[in-house]
Amino acid sequence: MKVEFYEKVFIALSLVMLAAFAVFLFISVQQHGITLVGPTQRVDPATMLSEPPFDDPGVVETSDGQYLATMIARMWFFTPEVITVPVGSTVTFQVASPDVIHGVKILDTDVNVMVIPGQVSTSKHTFDEVGEYLIVCHEYCGTGHQGMSGKVVVIGADEVDDGAGEGADEGSPDALLPGGEEIAVPEAWRSTEGGRS
Repeated sequence: MKVEFYEKVFIALSLVMLAAFAVFLFISVQQHGITLVGPTQRVDPATMLSEPPFDDPGVVETSDGQYLATMIARMWFFTPEVITVPVGSTVTFQVASPDVIHGVKILDTDVNVMVIPGQVSTSKHTFDEVGEYLIVCHEYCGTGHQGMSGKVVVIGADEVDDGAGEGADEGSPDALLPGGEEIAVPEAWRSTEGGRS
C-alpha cells in the first residue's frame, strides 16, 4: 500500500497537534492548580448526624482569615442554608450526605463537588468580593431537587463584628441572615432520618 506524500503530511500534522494539545492541557492544569476532588474521609451515613463534626454543622474560624464550613446535604436542603464570612476569607467546605447523592456548586466560584453518602467531600475557595453566592445541588436527588439551595454571604470588613462565621444554630436546618434574621424551616423537615416529609 502506497501512502501519498500529502497524506503523510496530514498524518504528521495530526500527531503534532495531538502532542501540542496534550502539552497545553498539562500546562493549563499545572498553571491553574486544577485537581480532581476526592473524599477526604469516610463517615457512616446512618450515624453521621450524631457524630462530630456533622452533629453541629456550621462555620468555624480555624485561624486568621481561614474558615471551616461543615455542611450537610440532604433531601432537599443544605444545613446550614446560609454561611456568612468576611471578605478575603478562605473557606474550606466539608460536606457529607446521610441519604442520597447530592452536588454542591457555589455559583461564580470553583467550588463544585459531588457528595456521596459515606464520603466527606472537601473544597476550598477564597471569597475576594462582597456579595451573595448561591449554593445549588447539581445532582438530581428527588422530587424536591429544584428547590435545594443555600447561599454564602460575604460581608465587608465594616460588618465583620455583626456575625461573620455564622451558620446554623445548634445544628438545625434554620439559618441566620447577615442581620440576624432567622430563616424558619418547617418542623416536618427537621427529621434526623434524612429529609423532608
